[in-house]
Amino acid sequence: MRNLVGLEMVCFERSRYFEMTYEAGTYRDAKGEEVQGLLDMNCYVCTASYFTTSGDGIDFCPNCGHFDRKRFDSREQLTDHLLGVDLSWLGQTGLGALTVQTWEGDWRLAFHGEPMRLEATGQFKSVHKL
Repeated sequence: MRNLVGLEMVCFERSRYFEMTYEAGTYRDAKGEEVQGLLDMNCYVCTASYFTTSGDGIDFCPNCGHFDRKRFDSREQLTDHLLGVDLSWLGQTGLGALTVQTWEGDWRLAFHGEPMRLEATGQFKSVHKL
């Protein structure tokens, strides 16, 4: 969960992200309005917990980038799928969004502060900035 330190009370949506507070048994946005359709999620790959919504929710883990039950056979498929996704919250973490190709040939989303360093590990076949 190291990538989400300081973002524990943030709701991640495709079009935006926002901070929440917990008051009197409900989660509220900055305007004090109750967050509708809130989903408390957990990534089974990295075990990070995060919030999204049922209406405009993200379909990947904001900690490790894992998509549940989705496979991308090309970088273009992945980047097309991510069009319109607000990743500006990464600015608070010092990380950047990357597309990485596994040695099996599929493409994944990853977050890392130093793309060249990640590439040097040999963990992925190729590493590209999003």
